[in-house]
Amino acid sequence: MSSSTDLVRDVIATLNAAEENEGPLGLVEALAEARDLLEEAHAEAMAEAVVAGSSVREVARAAGLAPNSVNPRLARTGLLSGYAESGRVGADQITLAKRDLSRGDLPEGEGTMRFVPRRRT
Repeated sequence: MSSSTDLVRDVIATLNAAEENEGPLGLVEALAEARDLLEEAHAEAMAEAVVAGSSVREVARAAGLAPNSVNPRLARTGLLSGYAESGRVGADQITLAKRDLSRGDLPEGEGTMRFVPRRRT
């Protein structure tokens, strides 16, 4: 898992490299890569803010998003993906993540262990 600040550094490096690309197609490819990194950094920053104590509604307002669109983005982050249920991270999972991280029970990005039932054959 990368922190949002590490990802921002990657975005900056990618944008700096984009200046060196020759031709419009090379620039398009470099900017697409930077966009993807920026989206990942944005989602990680939202996860960090929620775990630090901001509400999902506050994070949504700061990000310029609808509150319902934040939870699926949180589920795709390295910090909270282990807590996702059905592709979303709800208030209960955020509370659990906060508790686990405050106790030091969970190193960042490792997620939680989940029971997966065996398939009946």
